Amino acid sequence: MKVIQVVGRSNSGKTYFIHRLLERMTVMFPGKVGVIKHMGHHIFELAEGKDTTTHYEHGAECVAGVDAEKTVLTVRDDDLDRSLEILCDLGMKYAIIEGFKEYGFKKIVKGELESGECLLRDPTVDDVIESLDAFDDYYTLGGLVKELEEDERAPAGASIVTFSGVLENIPMDYGKIAGKIGEHEGIISVKILVNRKKVMIGVASVDTRSACNAIDRAVSDLGGMKS
Repeated sequence: MKVIQVVGRSNSGKTYFIHRLLERMTVMFPGKVGVIKHMGHHIFELAEGKDTTTHYEHGAECVAGVDAEKTVLTVRDDDLDRSLEILCDLGMKYAIIEGFKEYGFKKIVKGELESGECLLRDPTVDDVIESLDAFDDYYTLGGLVKELEEDERAPAGASIVTFSGVLENIPMDYGKIAGKIGEHEGIISVKILVNRKKVMIGVASVDTRSACNAIDRAVSDLGGMKS
């Protein structure tokens, strides 16, 4: 999942720009674009007296209300990472964040706000579309599995195997390692995602043995398990 973060001062046009971006991206990637908005000190008021509100008031960690059109989810957590995890596990391909300027993702900056992670300043929607690959990745194992499952090359009954752990001495060219492993017979897709020394590896293959062997090769080529 790519994270597209939009930041700026109040009234800088963040929301308007996100709306224009959504008009394009939801057509290009139907069902694969989510949005997270930082509401700051403006507390979202739950509807008074409704069952979903009273369940939350009585201590439920998470409450979901499902109607004929949508699901509304209330989670007792204000951490951005939790919301990103939810979107990734749902299979979103892109998460657009409005605000949370203190987080270190590459950013679209509206206006004169200073940001060390500025990727684009006051861009057009076309500028963003052309730069999608440059934004940061954010993955959960669930999101990684969904992406492998949705690979158009995967036949019915394909095997998916994942690895998550801490490795040491990870080479900078780990993308080439994934490409090399993907050339082996029976391998459909290989993805290696690195966050410092934490690694997630996902392999889709025509059979489980080939997928497991590919995981073993990837772990070995990446430097082996941390002792």
